[in-house]
Amino acid sequence: MSKRARGWSISRPVPWAVTLVGALACGEVAEPDPATPISADLLLTHIGILADDSLYGRPAGWTDELRAAEYVRSALTDAGLTPGVPEFLQTFWIGPQKSAHAATSADPPFQGGDPGRETTYYSQNVVASLPGDGALSEEWVVVGAHYDHVGWLLEPDSSLHVYNGADDNASGTAVLLEVARYLRERFVAGAVPGPRRSLAFVGFGAEEIGLVGSHFFCGSGMVSLTDIAAMVNLDMVGRLQTSLQVRAAGSAPWWADHIRDANTGGLPVEVDQDAFKGGSDHVCFLSAGRPAVHLFTGLHAEYHTPADDPPLINRDGLLAIAELTARLVESLATAPSLAVMP
Repeated sequence: MSKRARGWSISRPVPWAVTLVGALACGEVAEPDPATPISADLLLTHIGILADDSLYGRPAGWTDELRAAEYVRSALTDAGLTPGVPEFLQTFWIGPQKSAHAATSADPPFQGGDPGRETTYYSQNVVASLPGDGALSEEWVVVGAHYDHVGWLLEPDSSLHVYNGADDNASGTAVLLEVARYLRERFVAGAVPGPRRSLAFVGFGAEEIGLVGSHFFCGSGMVSLTDIAAMVNLDMVGRLQTSLQVRAAGSAPWWADHIRDANTGGLPVEVDQDAFKGGSDHVCFLSAGRPAVHLFTGLHAEYHTPADDPPLINRDGLLAIAELTARLVESLATAPSLAVMP
């Protein structure tokens, strides 16, 4: 991706010098990966843009969320992804959102005040696709992350607090964008021969007001739910502390094996064998009986506060999770069978 994408300026350079060649266990030199490796610098660049004060916390139903959606669309376009819906955008009505909260409210602000911002009353999912090949191409793996957050708080003394949501969920969105870019390069280069499933990469809008975007996607018919073999939800993956949590892995018998095989870097992983664990955009897939997991690095003191900012992101942990996610999604795309539990 270029350092300037459709009007979005990136203030710091992105180094691309990465060693591409590894060694096999037998001592032979592996073929170089035809894709540019996933970049920690670019992951942080995406987070820095999405979690900047200029987007006022990306609240659903406001123009700031639409600006974030446009950034996600631009990144997917620049990466060469195919639109999953016309112009990449699924637009849905959400109605007028909450008015200002009092500065002393313990609740998330959502809008929290109106420092000259404009409401829209609608939100958008950003949907890109990567076509599969052969006998598995009619099946889909969905990779999702919500890009909205809870907005800002304007106090009575006119001081403004922006809830930037660097971890929640600029982190998951950044991983979504880099994994989409990386896998598209591998697929186009022929490094992942068929048969393989088609992939949908979805930036969900309006998650913070009730998982609205993902429920709209599940009901939209863009992909028949019966054709979805698996769903991976990336929500708050930027603050690795002790382990990566894989929630709802009991939704299919094979999740633990795929996670283990994808974890070639030895990342500490906690696989939750509950068949249903909600709270994020994988819920509508689970409710429809589709295998889905939520990748998550846990809550922290900065959750839904103005302190959830980019400097607190765990750079090395984020990169390791993005690499694991890419291996996991590729494995799901090529597995001969992803049988669903009865």
